[in-house]
Amino acid sequence: MAIQFVLGPAGSGKTEYVIKKLIEESMAHGDLNYLYVVPEQFSMEAQRDIVTMHPRHGTMNIDAIGFNRLAYRVFDELSVNPGRVLEDFGKSMLIKKILIESQDELLVYGSYINKMGFIDEMKSMMSELFQYAVERDSIDAVMDKLDKDSLVYRKMHDIRLIYERFEEYNRDDSYIVAEQLIELLAECVDRSDMLAHSHLYLDGFTGFTPVQIAFLRELLKVADQINVT
Repeated sequence: MAIQFVLGPAGSGKTEYVIKKLIEESMAHGDLNYLYVVPEQFSMEAQRDIVTMHPRHGTMNIDAIGFNRLAYRVFDELSVNPGRVLEDFGKSMLIKKILIESQDELLVYGSYINKMGFIDEMKSMMSELFQYAVERDSIDAVMDKLDKDSLVYRKMHDIRLIYERFEEYNRDDSYIVAEQLIELLAECVDRSDMLAHSHLYLDGFTGFTPVQIAFLRELLKVADQINVT
């Protein structure tokens, strides 16, 4: 395994450099698998850029892909069933159900159920807790340091309760959230022929969440080359 960092300020041409290098190497080694990993919202743009710049005007042995789609490709390869993925609308519906059922137990947010935008804010909070692999024990540790009469403590109490019920419902109904796909992908890395001896280029990220870093740590054990801008 080798890792290379491509450094430079915004607009300095890192992406153009990486794509040119990627195309050159992929053409020189047609039997190897090259992965150009970008944020999900930029995957179509990345495919277009590769097709435009490639002398043969195709992606050939290059996959321009986001983390989630990469996860599904590996799951297909290994016949892994990740379970049903709960998308944003489903998350919002589940959070509202939890708020209604737990209204009497909530110290602050029980009266927020019908407040405009609150469900979306709580949905984002749940997504971040999964993205950053925050365990309930970590929330408990923070709460132990707070004054139990403080507003922050009471809000943390409610967030922990909603988080716990959210996980229970998902577990009982065999659901996972999209943020858990990468966690599951990390467990599959050592069995994937697609990732073994692959050459990866990670571009367009301002940083990585702990869940993504755990996946990259496993990837370092099997990939031949990783390049990060």
